Amino acid sequence: MKRLFSSNLCIALGAIVCCSALAAPADALPRKDIEPKIPPTKTTPPPPVDPEIWSGAFNGATALVLRERLPIPKSPKTTTEKTFNIKSALTSAWNLNRNEFQNTVKDFLTKQTSGYKLYNVKVALGFVDDAAPIRMTVDPKRKRLTLSYAIPGNQIDCRANLNNLPDPNIRVKFDLSLIMVLETNGSANSPLVVRSATMSVRNAKATIDGNLLFDALRGLKEFFGGSNFARQVERSFNGQSVNVTAKLASKIEIFNAFLRPYTAGRGYSLVTPRYDRAASRLVLEMAQPALAIRTPLRVR
Repeated sequence: MKRLFSSNLCIALGAIVCCSALAAPADALPRKDIEPKIPPTKTTPPPPVDPEIWSGAFNGATALVLRERLPIPKSPKTTTEKTFNIKSALTSAWNLNRNEFQNTVKDFLTKQTSGYKLYNVKVALGFVDDAAPIRMTVDPKRKRLTLSYAIPGNQIDCRANLNNLPDPNIRVKFDLSLIMVLETNGSANSPLVVRSATMSVRNAKATIDGNLLFDALRGLKEFFGGSNFARQVERSFNGQSVNVTAKLASKIEIFNAFLRPYTAGRGYSLVTPRYDRAASRLVLEMAQPALAIRTPLRVR
C-alpha cells in the first residue's frame, strides 16, 4: 500500500513539473537564436595634446628672456632682456618689400591659369598696418612658430586670351593669406630659420569688362564649362598659392641680427619659443647649454 502511494505521489509531482514547464512564458525559456554578447572593441585613444602648444590671435607682443646657467646646486636665473612687437616688424617688412612681392605674384599669374593665358598683368598689393589680423601657433617642443597674416585690399588687372574670342579685361579684388613656418633651431649666426612661406588668394571677386560679342557668348555653358565666366575666374584664383620661402628667408635677417649678439656672442645657443598666457605675449627663451661634467681619472 505504501509503495503504491509513493508511486502515485511521484507521478503526481512529475505531472506538476511538466505542467509548470509548459505554462512558463516563452521569454523565461532559454533561446537558442540569441547571439552571444561580443565585448566592445578597445579603441586606441588619441595622443594627449601638448599643453604647451598654444594657438590663437596674436597681438605681436614679444619678450626676449635669458636663462642664465649658474653653478650647481643653484637654479638657473631667468631675466627679461628686451621686449618688442614682432607684428610691427612684420608690417614694416611687408610694406617696405611690397613691390618685390607684387612682381612675384605677377610672374606667377602670367603662367597658365585654369586654361586661360593671362597677359598685361598689373598687380597692386595692399599696404598693411598694425590692425591687420595675425594668428600664431607656438610649439615649444618642436621649436616652431606658425604665423598666419591676413593682407586685404589687393587687386589684379589683366586680360585673358580666349583663342577665337575677343579677349576680355578682367579685374580681380582679393585678400592674401601669408603663412610662415619659422623654427628657432638654426645655427648661432642664424637661429631663426624660415621652413616654408606661402601666399594664398582668398575671397576673390572678379568683374569682366568685355565687348558686346563677348558678353553675348560668355553665357554659353558648353563653351566656358559654367554659367558665369566671372565665377569661373574667381574659382581659378581662390586657393592659388605662391611659394615665397626664399624671399622671406632673406627678409628675416633683421631678426637674426637682433638675436645674434646673444647666440653667437654670449653663448645662448638654445632658443625656445613659448607663449606666456598670463602676459599674452610670445616669449623667446634663450638658454646656455649645460656644462659637460668630466669625471677625474683615477690613477691606479
